[in-house]
Amino acid sequence: MKRISIGLCTFFLLAYAQCLHAQGVVSPVEHTIGQQIFKQGTLRVLSEANNQLLRKQLSAFFQPPVFFTRPAKAYLPPSGKPITFRVQEGPSSQITASAFALEVDGHLLGVTAGHVMNNISQQPYMYFQTKDGFAAEKITSWRSTNPNGPDVAVFEIPPAAREYVQFLSPAVQRAHPQEIASIAGFSYNEPLWLPAQEILFVNSHRLFLRRDFPGHIDGLCGSPVIVDGKVVGLYVGGYATGVPSILGWPKLLKSISSQALPPLHLATPIENIFPLVDNLLGKNEQPVGTPLKVLGKQVAILQPEDELRSIHVIRDGQTKQLIPAGDLTDPEHLENFLELEENDIIRITIFHAKPQANNSSISRYSINVTTGQIMSL
Repeated sequence: MKRISIGLCTFFLLAYAQCLHAQGVVSPVEHTIGQQIFKQGTLRVLSEANNQLLRKQLSAFFQPPVFFTRPAKAYLPPSGKPITFRVQEGPSSQITASAFALEVDGHLLGVTAGHVMNNISQQPYMYFQTKDGFAAEKITSWRSTNPNGPDVAVFEIPPAAREYVQFLSPAVQRAHPQEIASIAGFSYNEPLWLPAQEILFVNSHRLFLRRDFPGHIDGLCGSPVIVDGKVVGLYVGGYATGVPSILGWPKLLKSISSQALPPLHLATPIENIFPLVDNLLGKNEQPVGTPLKVLGKQVAILQPEDELRSIHVIRDGQTKQLIPAGDLTDPEHLENFLELEENDIIRITIFHAKPQANNSSISRYSINVTTGQIMSL
């Protein structure tokens, strides 16, 4: 058993005050940061205020679409080459998904969804348009994450394909709610462009976008999500309307609105590819995973093959709250949506898949939110 003592509460108050300041709200604790702040009830009050802010942000799901006048043609970068192409298993498969190319630090790489790469990993091929028709080239080097994690994959684009695709650039800042994005890819093996999709909610794990496309979508996973000509995200899935529990958090969503969720697109922020990019390019021997943080302090590292399973709040030895990890879970803020009080224990469960060893394991970490003590169980 490993024990680490860290001071969480002070950092939480500072970070929370900065968050409210960024939202244009004056925090009542800003003037007490230098005073005694560990009195009874402080953490509960701050937790409630944090969750109130998050619920306000989530209420965007149930608001009418924003009105915008920007011409749709401005959403895609001008190019004489396709900005997306297809990937598939084998050179002649009729079951395809979407992918795109990025230029990162002078390197030209392909990007698709992690679950797509896992599905085609026996014989991954890139299928693309040439001046004479279409061609398929084998993908020989790639890296991917657990589909239930960031759900991203990167690969080396075959040399024969490089002149036929348009290399995009990643955004330098994370997208923001109410920005309008475009999604370009393939569905049912045909090109599909969604020129104006409103971003509704953002965290380090997922982008949620309002879906205004009425038809079925199959094969769009792996497409770029573009704002102002830069890639802000990677499309990883979508939800139809009328399924209130799709995010795994029905109680939370019902506390915000009794309405059914609207149709949604899901994307992962583009920065989640960079640990895989570094590993693919030989900058580190093992991919640097996703830091899991509680109240601003790192608890563990989620490796590419790992999956965050659940988050518990334990009070006086009893489970008071259980949230299954899902699309709303923010690895940078695992305390989000938890109803915390002094000396509560946050317990996180991580599933370690080990495909090469053909086995798996589970790790659990317990964090006392007042003392900052972390125990690896």
